[in-house]
Amino acid sequence: MFTYQEVSVNRPNYLGQMVAKLRNQRGWSQETLAAKMQVQGANISRDAIAKIESGASRVRDLHIIAFARVFKVQPWDFFPPMTHDKDSNSGRGGA
Repeated sequence: MFTYQEVSVNRPNYLGQMVAKLRNQRGWSQETLAAKMQVQGANISRDAIAKIESGASRVRDLHIIAFARVFKVQPWDFFPPMTHDKDSNSGRGGA
């Protein structure tokens, strides 16, 4: 069985931290990221990205897909690493 590593309820959301990290690695402003997201069909503003990065806002599934496309990563890269029992299947998406 796969489980997320323990995360404190007071910790900022992992996805938002990843968005900020990837954006900063590329030298993009939040405004630039919003424009790139809009090209991907995600109606999102700079303010919404700021709220996602700070953990003040939830992320829509459409935005996760658009973030992945813009940053050229996989959607699961925005989530904490998973651990699993020895008896379970290994790898992502295993059933």
